[in-house]
Amino acid sequence: MIRTIGGFVTTLADNVELALRADLVNGIHPPGGRLQMEKLAERYGAGMSPVREALSRLYAEGLVSLESNKGFRVPALSREDLADIAFARAAIETAALRRAMERGDIAWESSLVSALHVYRQTSRNLDTSDPARLQAWQAAHDGLHRALISGSGSPRIEKMQERLLVQHSRYRQLLYRIPIDFDVHEREHVDLVETVLARDIDAAVSMMASHISITLDVLDQWGIWKEAG
Repeated sequence: MIRTIGGFVTTLADNVELALRADLVNGIHPPGGRLQMEKLAERYGAGMSPVREALSRLYAEGLVSLESNKGFRVPALSREDLADIAFARAAIETAALRRAMERGDIAWESSLVSALHVYRQTSRNLDTSDPARLQAWQAAHDGLHRALISGSGSPRIEKMQERLLVQHSRYRQLLYRIPIDFDVHEREHVDLVETVLARDIDAAVSMMASHISITLDVLDQWGIWKEAG
């Protein structure tokens, strides 16, 4: 079945994929838990075929796992996995940021200022107990990171970043279990953007690499891995 959303033609599998991806990122389906086809079909109002197709796409993105004769599962959260995601993100985003700072024009700079403004506004309204505000903040945060490397002119790098951002987002659910100073988090993004706009390439790249490791560093500090599933 084909539907039209916002002028774009989408299939039921597309709709299930979008909804399931959001639920996975927001921890609706617990890490390590089975993704039963029948329950997913009921939840997302679709038949088995669109659900299976959506799961296959998300498997290719690393958001679901597949066990022989056991079906699909939500991947468990682990320090090793997050460390690998952070390593890959740092490698990609620092290289892309360096290139963006070398090539980016005033339109790119304007996109950074706009993305930072949206991020700061959602930060000021953030309430981790309010799903809508939390999702708005997460979207603004990831939007800022997309804007930072958009001047690189590499669609492949942007696609790789997008996949890693989504995988990284699953781990933010663990951060909300501990007290986080989001003012410090906001200040760090402001400093990074100001350094980028000043075209201090080496300093900005170093800041980006350190910033990407923050989630891992904080979770290590609080010993959260014993609780993670």
